[in-house]
This record gives sequence, C-alpha cells and structure tokens, in this order.
Amino acid sequence: MACLFTCALSTPLNIKTITIKYDDLKFDPINTRANTIDPPYNYLAFPGFVGRVDDPASVQKARSPKNEIGSVVLLGPAAISSYYNGSTVSSFALLSTYIGCVPTDLGAAGVPEPCTLGFVGHTATSSKTVTGSCKFTGSELNPDLQLCILPSTFTGLKSVHVNVTVSLSTPATTTFILDDTTVKITF
Repeated sequence: MACLFTCALSTPLNIKTITIKYDDLKFDPINTRANTIDPPYNYLAFPGFVGRVDDPASVQKARSPKNEIGSVVLLGPAAISSYYNGSTVSSFALLSTYIGCVPTDLGAAGVPEPCTLGFVGHTATSSKTVTGSCKFTGSELNPDLQLCILPSTFTGLKSVHVNVTVSLSTPATTTFILDDTTVKITF
C-alpha cells in the first residue's frame, strides 16, 4: 500500500515547453479570412484566429520570417485553448508572445498602431480566472512586433482569451497579431 502512494507521488508529469512560430502552417495568401487553424496545432486550438502570411508590402512584419496569426474583435472572440476533441493536454501556461496591432482588415497591408491587448486565462482545475495585459508601442517607424511576457499566474490554464482593450482606432476593428508564442504544456 505504501508503494502505491509513494509511486503515485513520484510519477513525473509529461511537460513540454515550446515556442509556436506558426511558420509551418499552409495559408491562402489571398483569402486570409479562410485561413483558420485546425486543432490540434502544437497541442492547442486557436479559435477566432486566422493565419497571416508575412506580406512583403506590409510595414508590419512577422517576428519569425514566414507567418503569424491575427484576429479582429469584430469577427468574434479569439483564444488559445486546450478544449478540442481528443485533447491530451491537462493544462498549459502562457509564458510569452510577440504582439502587434494594425488598424486594417486581416488581408490588408497596414501601418502598426499602438494598442493594449488584454489576456484572460481560465484555469483547468477551478473557475478561477487570471488577467494580464501588454502594450504594443509600435508605429510606422518602429514596426517590429514586441515581446509580451505574461504574469506568472498564467499557469494551470485550459484557455486564454485575447482582446484589444485600447487602440488609436476603434478596438473592435483593430487587427491584433501574435507570433512566436511560448507555452508550457502539461499532459
């Protein structure tokens, strides 16, 4: 009986830390609204996000050279989630991501604009939520995506909703962009 208790406590969890670059996704560069991301993608689901091909004409560039993901609040909520059929993820931590905003639709080349992104995490073991935000201070002269490090409370999650909370244009029509997202996944 003691061995069963001791053995259960010493069994290591399967934990994997990955940076999701989105560069291996295949997208239609002309009709970006059709570029949904089917789960599982790197063990997670990305409802409300679409793929964005790094457009040479755009001032805003992907952090890693090929693709990024984006969403427009007006089109519905966007999330990073472990809720999908067949998921083996018990929880995840959202550690960091690169962020940006443009005041145009998802297919247009846009000039970056300052914004604040809000993150609301929902825990896997309770109804507790955690919140955080990151500011993007980009402009035409400073178009690079900027690193957003989430608070240490963004652990043990089942989903994280992302939203534009402040922008120069209307937040509901501002496209926000994520790239090189680092997560720690527990199976």
